[in-house]
Amino acid sequence: MSQEVLQEILARALEDGRFRQRLLDDPDRALHGYDLSTEEREGLIAGNLRDLLLTVDRAGEDPQEPPAGSEPQGGR
Repeated sequence: MSQEVLQEILARALEDGRFRQRLLDDPDRALHGYDLSTEEREGLIAGNLRDLLLTVDRAGEDPQEPPAGSEPQGGR
């Protein structure tokens, strides 16, 4: 996979929330049209793409706020 294609995919995911969600929900469909070999496509899907995209989603959240669904730290 060329570095340029990976950068293009990641840049689009950063800028386009709908594309980012499509990558999470249906990565095969989202990656359709990109010049990726079968191995490259599978590597992206099997790798940490989901974790990376979820991190991107959280990047806009208030760092003082706990992530949705998490328990506050400290005593109960």
